[in-house]
Amino acid sequence: ASEQDHTSADSWRANTKRKLEMILSAHVDDLKGGARKQVALDLLAFLESKFGPCKNEWKDFTHTGIRHVQLEDGILNHQEDYIKQLRPMDVGKYRSQDDETEVDEHAKTEYASLLGGIAWTVLTRAEVAIYVQALQRRGSAPRIKDCRRLNLVLRFVTRHKKGIMYRKLSGDVRLLGFTDSAFKAQENEGSGLALRGLAVLLTGEIRDAKAVINVGKTIDVHFLEWLVRRLRRVVRSTFAAELNALIDSIETLVLLQLVLHQIYCGTSESAEELMHKLEHGSLYPPIDMFVDAKSVSDALAAPDVCTPQEASLKLHLITIRDRVSRGLIRSLSWSDTRDCLLYTSPSPRDVEESRM
Repeated sequence: ASEQDHTSADSWRANTKRKLEMILSAHVDDLKGGARKQVALDLLAFLESKFGPCKNEWKDFTHTGIRHVQLEDGILNHQEDYIKQLRPMDVGKYRSQDDETEVDEHAKTEYASLLGGIAWTVLTRAEVAIYVQALQRRGSAPRIKDCRRLNLVLRFVTRHKKGIMYRKLSGDVRLLGFTDSAFKAQENEGSGLALRGLAVLLTGEIRDAKAVINVGKTIDVHFLEWLVRRLRRVVRSTFAAELNALIDSIETLVLLQLVLHQIYCGTSESAEELMHKLEHGSLYPPIDMFVDAKSVSDALAAPDVCTPQEASLKLHLITIRDRVSRGLIRSLSWSDTRDCLLYTSPSPRDVEESRM
């Protein structure tokens, strides 16, 4: 890595000429963003001069089904109001039929509609992503048991009210990526079904982990990204699934790193300068990856890259080792599956009761 390897955000800000003043997302004619109050008011005045009076909400509003509540110590996002509008499917008429029976066309339409609604809750409900992905595989031909399972997921998100809390992080930060994969061989086929999962956290740097543990302090994190999807490449073993999932996860982390680099460090650099920093591991914040596959971790840590049983995977191993050696990934560590990530975000009710 270069001499500027993962320097602090403060040193980057001191050298930048152009600072990010506002960040916005658009949906049809709705805008959601973050900025200093005066900058936001200036934008609102400009829009009203062009389009007339605009409705504006500041500390408590709903955008694309997500409610945003700005509190004294952070911002809470949840979809409790959106979830209340979802209605379960009526499967009573199939009570006497076999669960493997495919439902009629009307029920298929209901299934697709409800599944789309529940899929939207994954924006704040990461714990149901794996179930949504499984149900989507039967999207074109749902069976009776698929409809029952869909109702079960709806019942879960309705009863267990969750949200994601974002608090201000002080000091330097880092990106943590937890990657995992699942593989199941198919009978009489040369390949199998493979899924990958990724959870991305933004958290403060830990200079002395033992001191934090001994004192019993907790560390705030931001749950930035999560996904469950099928692997893009054909795999024939668990090792191949885990390795390919790691490669795809690194690509996602690098994209997030580019976005956060401009948020933290300004927008002065050109695309060529950003690419140069990317290739030399000089973007901020640094990336720390965790994989729960011991075989993949051992293969990457070995002094010499051995040829795996699937010889084509050797290139993947060399690529990842090269990214680590050049600082694109600051570290790559093995983590027990049980230690990867525990989803315990606060519910809206928990947050409100804690302030009473």
